[in-house]
Amino acid sequence: MGTRARFGHSGRVVIAAAIVAAALAGGNAARAAPRFIAVPLGTLGGPSSFASGINARGELTGWADTASGVWHAFLWTSGGMRDLGTLGGTHSAGRAVNARGEVTGWAYSAPGVSHVFLYTAGSMIDLGTLGGDSGTGHAINDGGEITGQSDAGGGSALHAFLYSAGTMTDLGTNGDDFGVAYGINNRGQMAINAYDRGVRSRAFIYDDGVMTDIGSLGGSYTAAYAINATGAITGISETADREPRVFLYAAGTMIDLGQPGAGVAVNDHGHVVGETTITRAFLHAHGTPYDLTALVVEGLAPGEWLAYAGGINNAGQIAATATVEGFQRKLAYRLDPVPLAVEYHHSGDDRYFVTASPMEIAALDAAGIAGWRRTGEAFGVYPLSVRDGAAVCQFQSASTFTPGRSRFYTPYAAECAALKVDPDWVFDGEAFATRLPDPAGGCRDTMIPLYRLYNGGKGGAPNHRYTTSATVRSDMVAKGWIPEGVGGGVIGCVLPP
Repeated sequence: MGTRARFGHSGRVVIAAAIVAAALAGGNAARAAPRFIAVPLGTLGGPSSFASGINARGELTGWADTASGVWHAFLWTSGGMRDLGTLGGTHSAGRAVNARGEVTGWAYSAPGVSHVFLYTAGSMIDLGTLGGDSGTGHAINDGGEITGQSDAGGGSALHAFLYSAGTMTDLGTNGDDFGVAYGINNRGQMAINAYDRGVRSRAFIYDDGVMTDIGSLGGSYTAAYAINATGAITGISETADREPRVFLYAAGTMIDLGQPGAGVAVNDHGHVVGETTITRAFLHAHGTPYDLTALVVEGLAPGEWLAYAGGINNAGQIAATATVEGFQRKLAYRLDPVPLAVEYHHSGDDRYFVTASPMEIAALDAAGIAGWRRTGEAFGVYPLSVRDGAAVCQFQSASTFTPGRSRFYTPYAAECAALKVDPDWVFDGEAFATRLPDPAGGCRDTMIPLYRLYNGGKGGAPNHRYTTSATVRSDMVAKGWIPEGVGGGVIGCVLPP
């Protein structure tokens, strides 16, 4: 058995346009509850931090305590938490971050009044107010347009504003006492609220100069807090019996999501996050509400629970804040979804294929790639953000082998390096992460062993099978497949399906 055959990777399929088409159509498999790894953001030297927004790249903003006892706005990237400073005063807070890494929020100036700021190109810029003493930026789109609220001066109440092309425009109060603009998408659509001094609040969508009241769930109070790329809005609305409920407004209809609380953010898939009336962070996805804390499989310390979720991007990453020590401290986290690796089998040439790519899974489930069917085996893998995990290299064979190409996964640096210089293999990138087993093949905590079995190059093409089932492993060994790894063929430690 040659080296090239032994590295022949497991059931590789070349998937191109068929994946995209099937992904757009969606898969047909039943959906399991999502799971997350909590990635801690840290602080700026003090005890607490709070996450309020996330962008498409997984960068977050919010505010965190400094060692001197004040709180500052931050921008968190893969390189860590960056202190954005202030406008000369004591405190600042980030509210939203766009795809370019620009942040808006509020910051104290030297006289001790809060102004709207834009953090861009490494600097915090004072955008001022509408003429009064205070202002806050609530949302920023990828074009750098900002919405928020500001004191308009002259003893007036707060007014909604739009900052665009260097100018802050007063959007007024829409006939009520106060006005606040909370959301803006890349099309310039905005979610705007108007409040009176009693208990009434009305929510509007602003679209191309037209302000449309989005209605209510029967009560007198509705507030809109976020808008996505399609113009869908989430927030809070009272029912006729004055119960506060999370809503999703889309295509002219307000939907009661059945959750007491407020929707704070919505992604382009219509997934909503926010806070319940009992101070628990929630996710509402695919028609189901979830307590976010219950979905976290790793990362939270004992006694921590997620109290607030302030943002969700299209990859499903969530900006969340945990409460610890009996409400004495708060800690910011990014919640990264746990990918599910699903196994398929091709009956025509008896090949196995495993993938954690949602697009590939959707394509295969939609029969976009003929001959491939689920085996019923699956396992949870780690996102690449897991700091103590081993990145898993993914390769596909070139045209060397027949009858079909094969895919190979390895968490071992030596195997990865060897295949990167082997002309028979093409490096696809790092697919996901795993944790390495101990020398005996053991896994700690709630992790389970991942076995790798090799077909010995039978049929002229190498194929590997990846499974967490000891029964499947035994059956494949009985058929002549060769275990690879430690402790009977364990190459990694993963999560149950």
